[in-house]
Amino acid sequence: MSKNVLHIADKWEGGGAESVFRSTVTQLRKMDKDGVHWLACQKERRGDASIDLIFPSNTASWSAIHSFCNERLLYRFLQQKRPGIIHVQNFGELSPSILQAIFRYKQDERRTGRSILVIHTSHSFLWVCSHLAALDYRRGKPCLDCLEDKYRTRIFCRGCSRKGYVHSIGKGLAAIQVDHYLKKGLFDYCLTPSDFASNLIRKRFPLQRVITVRNPLSEVLLDTADCIDLQEKENRIVYFGRLSKEKNLPLLLDAFCLLQQDDHSDTVLEFIGEGTEKELLQNMVDKKNIPNTVFSGFVPQEELKKRLQRAKVSVVPSVSYETAGLVVPESICQHIIPIVTRHGALQESVELFGCGFCFEPGSKEDLARKMGDAIRNYVRNQTLFESSKKKVREVMHEKTYATRLMDIYKEELF
Repeated sequence: MSKNVLHIADKWEGGGAESVFRSTVTQLRKMDKDGVHWLACQKERRGDASIDLIFPSNTASWSAIHSFCNERLLYRFLQQKRPGIIHVQNFGELSPSILQAIFRYKQDERRTGRSILVIHTSHSFLWVCSHLAALDYRRGKPCLDCLEDKYRTRIFCRGCSRKGYVHSIGKGLAAIQVDHYLKKGLFDYCLTPSDFASNLIRKRFPLQRVITVRNPLSEVLLDTADCIDLQEKENRIVYFGRLSKEKNLPLLLDAFCLLQQDDHSDTVLEFIGEGTEKELLQNMVDKKNIPNTVFSGFVPQEELKKRLQRAKVSVVPSVSYETAGLVVPESICQHIIPIVTRHGALQESVELFGCGFCFEPGSKEDLARKMGDAIRNYVRNQTLFESSKKKVREVMHEKTYATRLMDIYKEELF
């Protein structure tokens, strides 16, 4: 049986899911000396990554619904290389057409007596939500209604995706195709980064084999965890990440106003990142005349580490459940106390690593109290970091992640 693996995602460059994809391929190529790991994605080569199948960058909106070009390219590649394992991560920009190619190939191989293992790492709520976010953007509320919707068609009348009705129709058409292959059992395993996400999939697909595999953190980030100079820490609160609607950042500004009224006038709030909400947030700061508020924009990783080393608290007030509360372990590595919304994978991450606070969803008063407590008791909370950092290393090291994947690959085939 072939030990060759084809890894598929829409992009190689970027953060978040793309970072996990890069770690997956890079670590497995280093550690798995017996197998071949092919790479298929969009965009040009980056660094020492060898892309074996390059999908064209599609600019037309309809290409995200179905791309016959991507389907043909992938099916031909599969026929030529005949991998024994296909590991799919994010594929939104490639369209569900690639699932058709994989399904055809899996059937072809089955007729020859070969068993092909197909795995999906789900970084979103693709299995349970038509537009992947588990959030009704029109109402601004978390939503899991499609758990009960057999065909996931509610999006067509609700227009609940982030870009309105036309975008919702496109997402709905793509979701119908995805559901077709999910119900046919295309994926032998689904891997998710949190128990919260895994349990949602089991509710909708009780027979699906689902495994929680925590996302890896880079060795660079883990290595800096023991080099933090506490003398550099300031009364500084940070948000780092995309400035997007689902992060609910106006709530953070409102809570910061309350905090400053409670004898914290020297505390600084810094937003690190770019996104569609930046102008709205800046207008709020100007209109309400909120002092000590800094917008740093996007910064390279080395500069980001320097900025985080000055902070005592990080906040993610997300209205979204999130599939993985990565800000929690990332903050712990920088000796930052994370504060997150009390729901979904965010709450799970705080409980898993035993460091941080959760506030009641939508409550600026509770968030302000938690930020004040974290600032005032920062020195006392130092004892939490050592055990939490140890747990982060155990669970989220890149080598631990890659070893777990290799065990899953072997489970079916060898």
